[in-house]
Amino acid sequence: MVGILYKYGWLIGYWAGNKSVSGSLLHLKFDPYKLSIIAWKLKAVNKSLNNVHWSKNSLIRLVYTEPKFTYQMLFCIQYDSNQHKAKIMRSNLLYDEEDNKDEEFIIREAIFEKHHESELWKQEREEGNYYENIIEQKNCFSFENEKFFKIWTLKNNQTENKSFDGIWVGNYGNHGIEFLLLKYEISDYLTATKITGDINVPRGEISWRCNLKDQVRICDEKEWNGKISYRAKAKVAYTGFRNPKEIDSEVIVVSNDKLVVYWYDLGEMTTFVRVV
Repeated sequence: MVGILYKYGWLIGYWAGNKSVSGSLLHLKFDPYKLSIIAWKLKAVNKSLNNVHWSKNSLIRLVYTEPKFTYQMLFCIQYDSNQHKAKIMRSNLLYDEEDNKDEEFIIREAIFEKHHESELWKQEREEGNYYENIIEQKNCFSFENEKFFKIWTLKNNQTENKSFDGIWVGNYGNHGIEFLLLKYEISDYLTATKITGDINVPRGEISWRCNLKDQVRICDEKEWNGKISYRAKAKVAYTGFRNPKEIDSEVIVVSNDKLVVYWYDLGEMTTFVRVV
């Protein structure tokens, strides 16, 4: 167990993948019962059928996000007592899975280029020697044909607005549930960046930005009576991310774990809820 954590402990946490358009989200956790580090790929569907009309305007549709999560094991790292080394495998019957193949895979430290739009994808240091040091955190690795970048979520938030930082989900019409990274900026903007995306607005792009100093109104509708709404810009585009543009929007702060985005031009209000 100590050997696995010493060499691979830096992998524990949340990682965003650079799969074209759609992206992906991994959660690597240590399983003390299996003495293994398991890489779970997170997916979600919206189990809510509550698409109703807004009480303030019957032409506006309310889309509630109630995620149902599924977890796919991508790979696991387990200590082989016979060979006295850690092995990286796709499936090893840890959870009675089928199609067990005793095939080893390799995790490599990698370079992750900065995304043109967002700080979600940052330029990392040059690929070099692999140091077996749990203290030195590595921010990017490659597994098969995909690279993954470490997502840091703040646990000790020093300001009220920082309490929104973390991983969230929201429903994007026919594209379904998508994961976003919310981050509060010193400029008083709350930015939602897509961890996973779709053929209109792909992963890595900013989905919406809200100015928490620019209050629009105090809500008087029954759904969010007394809550404060702030001015925002949301990104839309045609298929293939053609002709992207920002449209006027609002973000209603319901709580630290729930927000509502009102897309003016789309005639839709969507709830976003926190995952982490």
